[in-house]
Amino acid sequence: MTTATAAIGRTGREGRRTAVLLAAAQAIVGSAAPIAISLGALAGQYLLGPDKSLATAPVTGFNLGVALGALPAAAIIRSLGYRGGFMTGTVVTALGGLIATLALFQGSFWLFAFGLCVIGVGGAFVQQFRFAAADNAPPQFKARAISFVLAGGIITAILGPQIVIYTRELLAPVMFAGSFASILPLAAVGALVLSFLRVCYRTEAVTETAASDARPLAEIVTLGTLKLTGLRAAS
Repeated sequence: MTTATAAIGRTGREGRRTAVLLAAAQAIVGSAAPIAISLGALAGQYLLGPDKSLATAPVTGFNLGVALGALPAAAIIRSLGYRGGFMTGTVVTALGGLIATLALFQGSFWLFAFGLCVIGVGGAFVQQFRFAAADNAPPQFKARAISFVLAGGIITAILGPQIVIYTRELLAPVMFAGSFASILPLAAVGALVLSFLRVCYRTEAVTETAASDARPLAEIVTLGTLKLTGLRAAS
């Protein structure tokens, strides 16, 4: 066996290992999203008075958090690497779960909405898992690596609602607090799984390529503004 062949085999094994770890983390930490989405409006209605018109604001806060957290999450991952960046994301997710739980105990609607926004920011880190799996896989394994992580999302869709069923009255008489408190151990287990990630040799290369090839944010904003202006003028 030549040195090149051995290196390719080692890269393939490392890519599969990384994909499996990220898929497991996706299944565990990603469960915070269905918890937030399925219970956000119900808990919001529970916290509000007679006027329930803002009941869905916490779910909006979660989605807003995912959107606002996308760029900071990418920057943190680029700075700390995949392992450190993703573990930071689990800390953010746990913090959001803690804030939401405390808000339910205090009966604070807007604090609860803020807690779901923080959970959403943590979810922005989870959205990066599939890209990390692809970046750390050889070309012939990239598609399968992404599929592994997406399969973890299927488990999330099953695990999250089951957690809600068994924990929504766990801390009664404060409804739903148990479900959001369960996000803390989920984040802890996810962080443990992610701690087994190795700093792959591809990480530095991908970072350098991204830094050299990426279009500046100011240019993206400028082009987007020009396109919007053109669409408005055309209409």
